[in-house]
Amino acid sequence: MLESRNLPANNFSLEFTPAVTKFEDEPLYSDAYVRVITEPNYSGNLTFSVVGLPPGISFEPETGYFVGAAERSSVARNSGPLTYTATITVSDGTESESASITFTIHDNTFLLETPATQISQPGETVFFAPPLSYTQANFSGPLLFSYENLPAGLSFDPYTGTVYGTIPYDLVMPDDNIRDYLVTLTVTDLVTYDLETVTFQWRIETDPYPAYLYRVEQADQIFISAINQALEERDQTWQQTIATVEALADEAYAEYLAAQQQAEAAYYQAVQEADAAYEAAIAEADAAYQAAEAQASQQLNAELEQIWHAYVQRVEEDYQAELAAADQAYHAYIQSSIMARQEIT
Repeated sequence: MLESRNLPANNFSLEFTPAVTKFEDEPLYSDAYVRVITEPNYSGNLTFSVVGLPPGISFEPETGYFVGAAERSSVARNSGPLTYTATITVSDGTESESASITFTIHDNTFLLETPATQISQPGETVFFAPPLSYTQANFSGPLLFSYENLPAGLSFDPYTGTVYGTIPYDLVMPDDNIRDYLVTLTVTDLVTYDLETVTFQWRIETDPYPAYLYRVEQADQIFISAINQALEERDQTWQQTIATVEALADEAYAEYLAAQQQAEAAYYQAVQEADAAYEAAIAEADAAYQAAEAQASQQLNAELEQIWHAYVQRVEEDYQAELAAADQAYHAYIQSSIMARQEIT
């Protein structure tokens, strides 16, 4: 649910989430915010102040969101939720507006259940994990585990709480085939230093035939040892075969690379030689073309000059012939005119 409060017109107002509920260590994913709503032409310089936030949570004025997660030590173990009231005040120097947001933080812790009675036999390989549950899925520890009065042959990991090892064959005798241990388990939260302690029973029991079980175990060990040795020999042979094949493959690949490099070198050399021969042929062809073109041009000019001289001579001859014919015709006309005049006179 959103709430908003308005200031006078032409100023600003706040829109915010009034309440948020979270566990310790649980991040805020845009769950809580305070938004400033301004008028369209508002140009004031706003300042923000924040008080009362839970440890681990902060406010980002640039986005208006609360970010972070409440620290795991902010709520006492196995207690009710703790409420924080955070107040955000926004001011433009003249007017101010405040928003109050309630953060309800629940305890985020682990719960240790009392394990059921553990029953083991001599020679048995043990792997035991303590039954833990958590109030919130994001609980990340770290936790420290300690055991007291574990059966002989067993050890534990102090950071995971797992118990491991093998029960000795001589821990229980045939005439006393049950032995009980009262084990104490203590788990400590290394952040809050809260702890829980439980006690449970660990029983070691056997039947009246431990020697038979021991011989069976020995036979199993001999069989397993033989199987392991055979597997190891097979693995060694397999590894040697793989190494040999890999060496041959590497050698063949190296030869392939060398051949490829030689082929590339020969190819590039052939390309260079072909380019040189091509350039030489082009140059020779260009030279022959230029020489032929010069010779043809020279021959053409000579032929054109001969044609021109023949043309000029023909024109001159035709002109002289026409001129002579004109002179002859003129003289003939003149002669006829003279003769006509003489006859008249």
